[in-house]
Amino acid sequence: LAFLRLSQLKDSDAFLLEPVFRNEIWGFMQDPVSADNESNVCESMIQSCQGALDEFPTTYEEDVETLKGLIGDPATKQGAERMAVEAKLQEKRTLRGLLQFFTREKSQMSAKEFYQERRLKSLGLLDLDGNSTY
Repeated sequence: LAFLRLSQLKDSDAFLLEPVFRNEIWGFMQDPVSADNESNVCESMIQSCQGALDEFPTTYEEDVETLKGLIGDPATKQGAERMAVEAKLQEKRTLRGLLQFFTREKSQMSAKEFYQERRLKSLGLLDLDGNSTY
């Protein structure tokens, strides 16, 4: 996620690239930077995963059915075709898992604490509830 957050830095978030932060940038990128940045990261991953899934000529469910047929056929029980279908299913499971993860992350945006709030709290300018102390 750190690399994705860094690659999606734009506009006012780009100040994190100041040379003074160079040694600490990966630490900063471990946590959400801003709502826009986090939303861009999630949307980018959602689009990439969906695009990769759309490139397959068959659906996950079709591949499951194909695999069931191959497992039931003694001639293909250990064959290359079966291994190819299993590999394709694993790739689709991974893409679907990532799609679910980033969709969930995007839907939970309001529960995240972003850099500005973390920084103000560390300076004592916000209390733990996010209320101003001055």
